[in-house]
Amino acid sequence: MLMKTRFTFAVVLMSLLAGSVVLAQVPEKKGHWKFDDASNLEKATIGSNLTFEGTLASVDGPVTGNLAVEVKMGEYITVTHGIDANGGGDSVNVYSLMFDISMPESSLWHAIFQTNIENATDASMFLNTSNLIGAWRYGYSELAMEAATWYRVIVSVENGVSYNVYVDGEIWVAGVFQEVDSRDALAESILFFADNDGEDNTMQCSEIAIWDVALTADEAAELGDATTVGVHDKLKANLSNDLDQNYPNPFATVTTLNYNVVESGDVSFMVFNAIGQKVQEINAGNRMAGDYQLELNAGNLNNGIYYVQMKNNNRVSNRKITVSK
Repeated sequence: MLMKTRFTFAVVLMSLLAGSVVLAQVPEKKGHWKFDDASNLEKATIGSNLTFEGTLASVDGPVTGNLAVEVKMGEYITVTHGIDANGGGDSVNVYSLMFDISMPESSLWHAIFQTNIENATDASMFLNTSNLIGAWRYGYSELAMEAATWYRVIVSVENGVSYNVYVDGEIWVAGVFQEVDSRDALAESILFFADNDGEDNTMQCSEIAIWDVALTADEAAELGDATTVGVHDKLKANLSNDLDQNYPNPFATVTTLNYNVVESGDVSFMVFNAIGQKVQEINAGNRMAGDYQLELNAGNLNNGIYYVQMKNNNRVSNRKITVSK
């Protein structure tokens, strides 16, 4: 017999892109760097520590408790990624970069990253004086960035096939692909915010990551924006399939999630917003093994995407639900 648990939750949340996919499907990073430890800004979360040209200052990041570095003209960050040559060439031809950036002042040239490890050429990506992101080789965006605003940029490259730039999960540049082992292939290091002739005005950066694959549009959407801090790590550990997808989905008023208790014990549900904050906890109590239902009422919930996490002893299941009124 299917038993029901009823719960109504009403919170005001940020919306996330509706085209995203299950969090756990985003590939593992090969390198990851954040700047939340002001005493050790070079420290890696994954991979080798960074090296800095110049003395980078610690500044506030995109959300409370999140720090960033400010990189002024003539300064830059060297990322040594550890990825082997791929894509049929002698360099790294298939990769993705993610970086959370903000420009304090607009309408100036801002170098984003440089593939020439000697910094002997123009940067490989810019924000130009119209605040468009890109480069002449593969194209600039039609949309412009604004000053003092944080953006999450994902550059997905498969030389010989594609060159795409996503901003906050949306495609901004479906670029002209570059040849294998061209200047858009990677050597052993990448220079962030470096340019050879002074087109590197001050930028702020709160996070950098690299993959050895070209991320898809769905994966870029899943990674969200610069305020998406920690949600993926919170939701992907020890996953099981005890919680079914809700129906209907999207929903305007009430939705139902079937769930299975594999091991008798306490069962709880947590609701996370788009930046990984727990906004509700639902204690379903001690349950015997069996099948149950959880009914969620949208109440005052704004349109958008939320994550429901079920815990039963050491088992964890997650589902993404969408409110559309």
